[in-house]
Amino acid sequence: MQKVLLSSVAFMMCFRIASAADLPARQAPPSFVALPVYDWTGFYAGGNVGGAFTTRDTVQTSPNDPRVTQGQINAGTVLPSFRLRQGGVTAGAQIGYNYEFAGGIVAGIEADAAYTDLNKSSQYVGVASVTSNYRQSLDYLGTVRARLGYAFDRALIYGTGGFAYGQTHFGQSIVAGNANNLLIWGGNQSSLQTGFAVGGGVEYALPVRSILNPFNASAVTLRAEYLYYDLGSRNVNLVGGAGAPYSFTDSYRTAGNIVRAAIDYKLDFGGQPGTVIAKY
Repeated sequence: MQKVLLSSVAFMMCFRIASAADLPARQAPPSFVALPVYDWTGFYAGGNVGGAFTTRDTVQTSPNDPRVTQGQINAGTVLPSFRLRQGGVTAGAQIGYNYEFAGGIVAGIEADAAYTDLNKSSQYVGVASVTSNYRQSLDYLGTVRARLGYAFDRALIYGTGGFAYGQTHFGQSIVAGNANNLLIWGGNQSSLQTGFAVGGGVEYALPVRSILNPFNASAVTLRAEYLYYDLGSRNVNLVGGAGAPYSFTDSYRTAGNIVRAAIDYKLDFGGQPGTVIAKY
């Protein structure tokens, strides 16, 4: 009996050891990992530089009487339309605010102002050496726009649109080239025009420790942006000089495209580059 009992106990111990071997091995719980995710919320300021070129830039000249000035157009002395293509550089600064909602939606507002190198003078020589001298310029362009986009962590794709304004100058002089440039008709106008601007772009947030961050800002972003602006039309009356009767009316349109690069610095200096989420 004693041998039977000892054999039973030994069998049970072996069975329990074998069963324990089939159980999964115990492991330490997964470790907590904190990953930074960029937060687009905050004020920012920066600068931009790029290129600009005009569209819808044809000057329309209309006669104001059916005899004299209409006759000049019919004879080819004065052109009924003349295109003043303009292109150049633009450079300026911007300031704005972004707010990132849950789900990656980013909304904001931005104001910017930029110098534009859009200044064009051109000339047409008509019948009997009558010469038309045209000039059109946009000295600077500013906008106040809303922005709406979607953020993929440090990358942002957005659309933008809003109010635009700029200082413009238009003018035309029609002179008798064979008579010591005697002014026959002429007129000019300078004014602050207003209109709209729309566009979009892509923006990317750099690591905080970057050669482009000498101010130790909490974030630095780079972007590429396109804007279309339209400041509407203006009319310029060309009145007669040297006793010339009647007049013409010129119609100018100020519209164009801007393609530029920009750099922005978040103004919460010393802050964290982003929020933190947990990953296991």
